[in-house]
Amino acid sequence: MSSTTPPRWRSGGPAVVWAVGLRAVASRAVVLSAAVWTAGLLPAGCGTPIPEGSVVLQQARLAELERRGAEVIRCRERLGQAGTAHHNTRVALERAQQRVSLLERRLGIGKFTPTTLQAAGSDWQLTLPKVQQLAAHGENPTRVALGALLKGHRAVVITYWATWCKPCTSPEELDHLKVLQRQLARYGATLQSIAVDSYDKVTSDARAPTWHYPLLQRDNAHLETLPRALVQSTGVGLPLFVVVDATGRVLWLRKGKLDGAVVAELVTAAARVNR
Repeated sequence: MSSTTPPRWRSGGPAVVWAVGLRAVASRAVVLSAAVWTAGLLPAGCGTPIPEGSVVLQQARLAELERRGAEVIRCRERLGQAGTAHHNTRVALERAQQRVSLLERRLGIGKFTPTTLQAAGSDWQLTLPKVQQLAAHGENPTRVALGALLKGHRAVVITYWATWCKPCTSPEELDHLKVLQRQLARYGATLQSIAVDSYDKVTSDARAPTWHYPLLQRDNAHLETLPRALVQSTGVGLPLFVVVDATGRVLWLRKGKLDGAVVAELVTAAARVNR
């Protein structure tokens, strides 16, 4: 007896495979639609299930889901960019506020409470003898009065150092001295470097080309020029920095090597003189 089933629907025929494939696509679309709706990626009203047998509608549904997913990704990217821009703006604003506060302190408007400097006594005055001055490495020295080097400047930062003092002569310290000199010049102040050991030791040292010039030299200059009250109260450890006005009156001092914070406070202290 022959089969009554049409040939096109017989088991294993191409038509059956095609129909089963459509059903699988539709089923996967329904599952994906439910997953996306559960994840909260679709607006209200877009979660109504589409009939399982409507393959064309399910394909349209998939295309819509892909479009919506791309929109979500773009939206998240824009939010990330906006957050980064906001952070950068806040950082820039904080830096600007810090800069304004620093300028106010240097102009004598804001309060100056240094953490790396020590206030001088009210009657601390430098003795101003003659010293040897070397304008540059290899040049012959000239004798000048220390007082003459102070005149014409709002303030002067004097650093006392020696060739045997490792913190005084380290590459880092010499770099900080260059920065200090540049920043002081903006406020009508200057830096004077006084070596306290002998002229021969200073000039014959292999590191002499790297010293900070112009350079002053006088044997035991720290003991001869600093006020006795300063020496008795703080000692004369090196390196030693003092901020003085044009008359040699000591205003601030710093014992120890430089760093960025010390440089900033020395500049501020010098900039505020006679404001």
